[in-house]
Formats: sequence, structure tokens, C-alpha cells
Amino acid sequence: MINDNEKEIMSADVQTENSECGGCCDCCGGECSLESKPAPKKKCPVVTPVIIAFVAFVLVAAIVFGTIAIYNAGFKVDNSIAGVWIEEGTEDAGIYFVFDNDGNVSMDGGGISYYGTYATDVCDLSSSDVPEVVKTIADSQKMEGTVNVLTSEFYIFGMCGSKLVYEFDRTDEKEVINFYYTDNTGAVSNLNFIKSELPEFSIDPQNITNASADEAGITALNTDKNIIGTWSEKDYGTYTFNADGTGKYRTDYQINQIYQLYYGITLGYGVDIDFKYTTSDGKIYMTIDYFTGQGQDDVMTYMRDGNNLVINGVGYAKSK
Repeated sequence: MINDNEKEIMSADVQTENSECGGCCDCCGGECSLESKPAPKKKCPVVTPVIIAFVAFVLVAAIVFGTIAIYNAGFKVDNSIAGVWIEEGTEDAGIYFVFDNDGNVSMDGGGISYYGTYATDVCDLSSSDVPEVVKTIADSQKMEGTVNVLTSEFYIFGMCGSKLVYEFDRTDEKEVINFYYTDNTGAVSNLNFIKSELPEFSIDPQNITNASADEAGITALNTDKNIIGTWSEKDYGTYTFNADGTGKYRTDYQINQIYQLYYGITLGYGVDIDFKYTTSDGKIYMTIDYFTGQGQDDVMTYMRDGNNLVINGVGYAKSK
């Protein structure tokens, strides 16, 4: 919220002293001088109206800008898409969409997030080069003038056609983005996102919650120094195993070829996972924690092969 700005105008009274000799003999002790003293210069009579006009202007400006500040604070919706949003109706799912100011977007669930890119633009509906999908949406929603357009092949937006029109709104004191898109039948549908905040998230590797590790009787953290470091494979991504029992897995941003081939949708994303792990008997017991407090377990086999770390049969080269 934007705080009200209080403006205080301070003015100083301008006092002029203008004393003239009332009688020559009185002011000179009875002796008159042959040369009369020049009369004091008088201020231009237009100064006072100028001062009044200036003060009036400042007062009007204070009222106008004060009104704008109040409007911004209480009524206006912030027209920036940057921030944390959650799809309306899925507030308990713990999945947040995060837009930054540099064109990056992620779908964050806690220990796992999918990431991609986005761009926004303002489209003039009176222009001759309005994209057909934007025109269809605008006609359906009876929009006029200019509209906001989101272009992104990232995950859910790619599934909605990669080009969406959006409007800002406020519901029950919450900021809302209404996204409009055309589905595979050509009909206009919408998604509503509510402004939110990311919950606090932390990983405790000492707390072994992996069900498979529990079945194997593993209750204490154990890390193998042979896998500590960062390991990469160009098609499968990069693993980092830390000595404290935490790790990271990341893949580069890429287009999902299966969706392109079978569904005709250009859908792209990268994966970023923060996890905790413990090792025993050639196995890595990995756990991904979510914002909801739940988790997902995985068990991977591993072995060292010279400078490579083989995980589930795939060789990863040491990069750090």
C-alpha cells in the first residue's frame, strides 16, 4: 500500500517599511537642505498577486496529488504482473506462480519448481496487426481500446495457447489477474490468479522421512564422500550433492517434444529441485519436501566409474 503524503505549506509575511519626510524643517532640525533625499523605491505592485497565485497553485497541486495517493493506496490495483500468484480455487494445493521483473516465471511447490520465461505487451485493438487470438478474446469479452497480452510457452500458459489476454481486478480486498485464452475448440476460457506470498521453506536433512530408508532401517544421515560435488549430463541435467545431506537437481529450459508431437502444443519448462538425501549400500534415498508439509521419495542406485558418477545407469561427469 502507498502511504498518504501530507504536505505543509509555509509562507512568510513580507513587510515593507516606507517612511517619507513629513516636513523639511521638522526632519532637519529647522534647516532645509538644497538637495532633497530620493524617495525609497517601491515594490512592483504585481508581486503580491504573483505570490497569491503561486500559493494557490501549490494548494491545488497538493490536493490533486494527495487525492491520487489516497486512490492508489485504497482503490487502484497495481498493474504489474511481477509477484507471487496462486490459481483461484487451488489455494490449498501449495503451488505458487512467481513472476519476476526480468521475464522469468516459475511454478513453485516448495522443494520442486518448474521454470520458464514470459513477456508482456499492450495491444491496441484498433491496430491492423492485432493477433487473431487477441481479437477473438477481445470480441468475446467486449474489450475496447488497449489490452494486456501475456506471451509464454511456459507450462500452463503454453497449454493455454501461449498467448493470453489479462486484466487486473480486486475481489474481497485481494488483487486478481483474470487470464483469458482460447481452448482447443476455439472457445474463450479464463484462469483467475490471486496475489499471494511464498510460504517459508526449509530443508532438514537430519530428519530422515524417506519411507524406503525407514524400511531399510536407516535412521541417521550418512553421506558418501565419493558423490560430493556437481555432476552433469547434457540430456539428463545436473546433480549437486552437498556434504550436509542436501542436494539440487536442475535441467535446462526445453520444449516438451511429446506435447508438440501428440498434442500440437508448444510447451516448455525447466525443472529445479532442492532435496535432502542419505546413502547406504550403493543407494541414494532422496526426499523432496513440499510447501504443504508432504513429501515425495525416490531411491536411486549409484556407483563411481572413474571420473563419472553413474546414477540409475546414466553417467554424469564431474563438473565441480
